[in-house]
Amino acid sequence: MGVFLFWASSVTAISPVMPLKLSQNGDYANQSFCPTEFATEIETLLQRSEFVRSYWGIFIAEEKTQAVLYQHNADQLFVPASNTKLLTTAAALLTLGPNYQLQTPFYGQGQAPVLEALTIIAQGDPTLTRDSLTAIAAQLQTKGITAIKTLVLEDNSAPENRLNPTWEWEDIHYDYAPPINRAILNQNTVTLTLTGKKIGEPAQITWSEPLAAQQWQVVNQTRTVAANPSQNIQIQGLLAQNTLVVTGELSLGSQEINGVAIPDPTLYFLQTFQQLLKQQGIQVDRVMMTNQANLDRTQIPLLTITSPKLGTMIQTTNQDSNNLYAESLLNLLNPLHKAGSEPVKTALQSLGLDPNTYFLKDGSGLSRQNLVSPRLLGQLLLQINKTPFAKTYQDSLAIAGQNGTLKNRFLQTALVGKLQAKTGTLSGITSLAGYLANIQNQTLIFSILVNNSDRTAPELRQTIDQILQKAYTLQPCAISHTP
Repeated sequence: MGVFLFWASSVTAISPVMPLKLSQNGDYANQSFCPTEFATEIETLLQRSEFVRSYWGIFIAEEKTQAVLYQHNADQLFVPASNTKLLTTAAALLTLGPNYQLQTPFYGQGQAPVLEALTIIAQGDPTLTRDSLTAIAAQLQTKGITAIKTLVLEDNSAPENRLNPTWEWEDIHYDYAPPINRAILNQNTVTLTLTGKKIGEPAQITWSEPLAAQQWQVVNQTRTVAANPSQNIQIQGLLAQNTLVVTGELSLGSQEINGVAIPDPTLYFLQTFQQLLKQQGIQVDRVMMTNQANLDRTQIPLLTITSPKLGTMIQTTNQDSNNLYAESLLNLLNPLHKAGSEPVKTALQSLGLDPNTYFLKDGSGLSRQNLVSPRLLGQLLLQINKTPFAKTYQDSLAIAGQNGTLKNRFLQTALVGKLQAKTGTLSGITSLAGYLANIQNQTLIFSILVNNSDRTAPELRQTIDQILQKAYTLQPCAISHTP
């Protein structure tokens, strides 16, 4: 009798087997499958009654041989949620390289102590903070500058493109969906804190940035109660108005912190810098915002803010699933500063991704009009690993049980530290795609997308995690053969 070992190049469910029972911590590490058994196990999971209205797409392949170990609806189109960031960050790496840095210049006209003009040319750096501008103001003070006649902020982003028209209206007042411009400060967000101060009275509202708070009108319909474990505070934005309606009950002495988008981040940037200059004793007579080039030959470079390297920025984008970073990268790829994803598709053609087989409406994944297939994401993950940027790209992904959006997933399983992936979540949508070092120390590439589901995100994640725990134990099939 001979024994032949093989990886299946493509598998579907065959004869049924008894489903595995989870160990106490949900780990399958002590049980192994060959691909044919694996297919049956996955089909058993997907056919459970609770998933009858859920639409699943799965693609799993071995990197070295490119053998497809399992596929289910692999060529169908799905809304990827934040798995979109895999495409955006790959395109940025391919186009700009991991060492690329943004330079935000400050140009001066005139001589100390009085400048005729100081012009800031915003570059779309998503990393700028209040501290960044504080340092610039201090450096201007050390140069002997005491007054600026005209402070100019040049932001050439088109106002009509700052809010993506395909995003859901209920999202755009939250901190995860801020306007995307070129003059970004503090990620274009502000913190609103509610505190229960007196029973029967509305909760007290405080803001982290008073200048940003001035852009919002708040209708406070909350009520402070003795005890309310549910903390059912809701914040809703009114259509086409800079108005927040805050409702719900808050327990006495408790706090709830909410991140809110800044409606006009360019104005906020300019006002904040003017305030910081004043704190350094520098008087500003006049301020101006423009989307047109405003420099003349008499202006000279004074100072520059340099961003972290692109490799670091895509780590924040993917590990933390930062939407503003992703949209900023998309804008960076578009030299005309117009809305559109064509620069992403153009860059990814170099990896063999057919631009006609997927559709992108943003860079972050908030849009439900993005459509990709599990196989396309698998192809992306496979092909970028053949480029000089493979390590930078893979290192940008969250690590199971260790950091980012996977810090609290796969805990107490064999996958901790062995799976790197990008998560994705919208209501009714859950996704995960990345790399898995299996029990044989082979790299598996996977993409799992769930759409149109009536199950909760934790339920869907649990099943995705079970699939990947099974994939971790995949080994070549042993087939008995009698000559």
